Formats: sequence, C-alpha cells, structure tokens
Amino acid sequence: MSKYAGQLRLGDNCGLDYNSQNPLVIQALVGLNAYDVMYKAGCLKGSGGAYCFADAITNVTAVSDSYPYYLPLGLNLPSGELPSCSSCVQQTMQIFASNAIGQLLTKTYASAAQQINNQCGSNWIPSKAKLSLASTYAGASMLQLILLSLIICWVLG
Repeated sequence: MSKYAGQLRLGDNCGLDYNSQNPLVIQALVGLNAYDVMYKAGCLKGSGGAYCFADAITNVTAVSDSYPYYLPLGLNLPSGELPSCSSCVQQTMQIFASNAIGQLLTKTYASAAQQINNQCGSNWIPSKAKLSLASTYAGASMLQLILLSLIICWVLG
C-alpha cells in the first residue's frame, strides 16, 4: 500500500489535489500509509481465538478497547479513556510501537501509551514508538477507518 501512497502524490494522479491538501486525498493517503500496521493489528487473535479487533469494536462493556485502533489514523486516545489491560490491547500497542516509523503513530502513540501504562503498569507497553520523520496529515475520519476495515476484509477474502 505504501507504493500506492507514493503514486497518489504524483502529478499524473492526485498530485495537484495533494499539494492543495484536498481532505479526501489526504484521508486516502493516511489510510494507505496506515494499512500495513492496521493489517498486522487486525490479524491479532486473543486467547479465545477471536480476532482482537472484532472483539474490541463489538465490546459494549469495554468500549475504550477500540480506541487504540484509531491511533494509526492520527486520532489521539481520548483523555480519560482507559482501555482494559487485556493481552489484545497490549499486543496491539506493541505492534504499533514497533511499526510507527513514518506513520501518524509517531504523533499519537506516546500519549496513549502513557495513559494505558498509568492504568496497567509503568512498563506494561513500550512508552515510545520508533520515531522517524512523521507525516503531517489532518486527522482521519470514521469513514476512513471503515474504508480501511473493508479493504482489510477484502484482502483477507
């Protein structure tokens, strides 16, 4: 998907709209750049064999468990929201920490990790993500998350 993200910015494609910061092009670019890390996190399974992402977005008792999945899209963990100290949250955040290079995660991970570590233990997850030059995009929309989820489902068959 990073190949497509690069092509999106070309003049023959959406380069003009990208340079003008067209919100739809920026959202598409954020989604393409976040695809790999979201795919890795989306394929995690919990101890019961169910997909962690599916459990998180359908869990009505621990609604906050879905919030870490917004981090790769440039959205911060809402203040005061505390995901559970489940192995799924821990594994997801570990994936995000080790795959944040060049992602919006470099901007959203640290504060989320601090909130979660305050709840679950000071070193429960890595406190910092691998840093590099972070992309500067506007935050992603719920539509973008849905589209990204549909792409993942389509690829998985």
